[in-house]
Amino acid sequence: MKYLFLLFLPLFYIGSTTKKSAIVATTDSTIRNGNWSNPSVWSSNEVPNGGLKNVIISRNTTIMIDTTVSVNTVLVRQGAVVMWGINKGLNGVYLDYRADSVSNSSLYMFGYNCQNTYPPPSYTLKTSCTKVIKEEVQITDRVVKNGYWSSIQTFNTNAIPNSTSRNVYVSGFARLKIDTSVVVNRLLSYEAYISWTKGASLNGINFQNYNVY
Repeated sequence: MKYLFLLFLPLFYIGSTTKKSAIVATTDSTIRNGNWSNPSVWSSNEVPNGGLKNVIISRNTTIMIDTTVSVNTVLVRQGAVVMWGINKGLNGVYLDYRADSVSNSSLYMFGYNCQNTYPPPSYTLKTSCTKVIKEEVQITDRVVKNGYWSSIQTFNTNAIPNSTSRNVYVSGFARLKIDTSVVVNRLLSYEAYISWTKGASLNGINFQNYNVY
């Protein structure tokens, strides 16, 4: 029995110290002004995109969101500037969303499907185009008065949107202050005045005393 114990002791020791390598989130910081899609803007020399990326927009740098991207968290330092490109989103936030049509319940983006034909008798080129809906976003919540996100009076639903099933629309020139930490599917606005308070976040985006116009 003595020798049997010594035989299995090394195997037990090896098994107790073997661990699976953990997947660790990485942090990318801006090192110069530029477009989000430009690798040279980032400390990692890679474009951040994915649920394991934490992003810091460094002080005194300006970043243009020129692509639709999603990361884990975004911390915008005081003195940094983030600009949204037309219909480009960061973590589901679209601050320059220009829909072709807006109804009480939906936003519509239209496009055209075109087909070239050569009909007889001339067989000359004829192009026929049909207007089609390229994207429809169902609006679940609207900002109906200037105010704070944490106030139910701010929204038409008399409730605070905080769910990945919510699509929030802010009409032009409305003022909305994000003063709590919430998650939605999309925040869509055009020419609205959006601002964050200290410590508040929307879809993991946190501005340090910075207003977005």
